This record gives sequence, C-alpha cells and structure tokens, in this order.
Amino acid sequence: MNQLFYSILAMNALFSSIAWCAAKPDQWSILAVLAFALIWPFVNGPLEGNILLKLNSTNGITVSDLLSVLAAVIALIQAMRLRRDVRSDQSATENLDITEKRQ
Repeated sequence: MNQLFYSILAMNALFSSIAWCAAKPDQWSILAVLAFALIWPFVNGPLEGNILLKLNSTNGITVSDLLSVLAAVIALIQAMRLRRDVRSDQSATENLDITEKRQ
C-alpha cells in the first residue's frame, strides 16, 4: 500500500514539474523535470503497465518508463528554447549598442 502511495506521489511530482516547465521554462523548472524523470523509473513499480522490451528474466522497459523519456524530451526542448531566447536577447542588445555608438 505504501509503495502505491509513493508511486502516485512521484507521478504527480513528475506531472507537476512538466506543467511548471511548460508554463515557465527556466533552469529550475528544467532541473526539476530532469530530477523527477530520473526518480520515476525507480518508484513506478505498481503503475508499470505492459512490458515493451524484456531486458532479462526480471527486468524490462515498461509503458510507464516511457514517461521519463517524454519528460526528458520536454525538458530538452524547453532548454533549447530558453537558450535560443537568451541568444536572441544578447544579439539584440549587441545591435543596440552598435547603433548607439554610431550616433
């Protein structure tokens, strides 16, 4: 019973961090998603679902494990967007400095 509770708690934390990262992408929300994505495969036991790929007689990749992959992809996309925005802000500032110096 406790294991089910912790699995649901971890899943809610992962979903919440994904929502936070989608709503306000910054380094902290991205790190939260990645942290919970790393924790999820270790606590998702009662919620695993079907086995997609059997690694050995006791381990395999399940449907639930794909949630970590999805979370990592979302964090990567948001990190790339954040980096692109920072670069565009820097180039806009540099262009502003050049035009101010010419006047």
